[in-house]
Amino acid sequence: MSEENQEAYADAFETIPVNEKAQDVVTQEALLPQVEANNDAAYSQVWLDTSLGQNIGNALNVAVVDMLAGKGDAQGIVDAMSAAAAKE
Repeated sequence: MSEENQEAYADAFETIPVNEKAQDVVTQEALLPQVEANNDAAYSQVWLDTSLGQNIGNALNVAVVDMLAGKGDAQGIVDAMSAAAAKE
């Protein structure tokens, strides 16, 4: 999490460093509003499936994979997550 490591990682992968001291390395116009939003946010959640818990998160992941494979749609994702939530 050091400034130096965060700068190197952000530069190599064109992403936003978590360490605010390292954020000067971000120069892409498309990322600059995200840097500001992240800094203003109370918290940031990188992995939605993790936040939702195993059952709902897994339903989300499977439904997204199905959609990307042409076997589903956005409504299918909502339906799968709703069905998983109903089981809890």
